[in-house]
Amino acid sequence: MEKTTGRDVRRKKAGRPKKNQYYVPGFCGAVAYAWKGEYDLAIEDCTAAIWINPNFTMAYYDRGQLYYIEEQYDLAAIDLSKFVDLSDDPEMIEQVEEILKEISGEA
Repeated sequence: MEKTTGRDVRRKKAGRPKKNQYYVPGFCGAVAYAWKGEYDLAIEDCTAAIWINPNFTMAYYDRGQLYYIEEQYDLAAIDLSKFVDLSDDPEMIEQVEEILKEISGEA
């Protein structure tokens, strides 16, 4: 039987995803820049996070949203499609697929 640690129990209770899939140290800088409207800096931080961890789904989501805001629809579609490929969150996938339809003119 596998030993369960207190940390495992806390992570499960909090519903926290695996660290390597959703978190990269320093990524909160991208969020802060986005809140301040400094989209270019936020995109740079997301790009750095993806470089550090190519499976960091939320960096693709956030960068895709930032590209969308900046009306760089081709880049937004690439990142949002990558998010769909990597994500295991059906609600967010559905939301992103609607955005992708809008970008492609299918909406």
